[in-house]
Amino acid sequence: MEVISDSFLIIYLIIMGLTLISSTICYILGIQQTLSVIALILSLGIPLVNLIFSAQRTGELNGYEYLISQFREKDLWAIFIILAYVYLAVWWILFINRQLMQRQFYKWVKEMYLKLHHRIAEYWRNKTSQKENNEE
Repeated sequence: MEVISDSFLIIYLIIMGLTLISSTICYILGIQQTLSVIALILSLGIPLVNLIFSAQRTGELNGYEYLISQFREKDLWAIFIILAYVYLAVWWILFINRQLMQRQFYKWVKEMYLKLHHRIAEYWRNKTSQKENNEE
């Protein structure tokens, strides 16, 4: 039985751990709560289900190859696992998109604030200089 490389396993566990942490934080902060709860459950459940599913494999296939071969044979667990991975990928895209949009919005608000601040400061400078000129 062939196994997946250690580096792939480490990257996989880091991604699942980050998913667990970020979905928990999103749930606590009330950001996309329903989607975050599903991502939280899947980030805990997928590795366990995949481990049990991969334990059934025989021959020279590693876990990934076995999952794909069972998906082609329309095995329900393989379909569930792949759909769960697709869901997590979509969740990450939505999460990153939301973070980028938030930053862009704050950047836009900051730029507008600075423009307004400069205009007000310029107005008061002109107003005080006109007042000083009138007093002379």
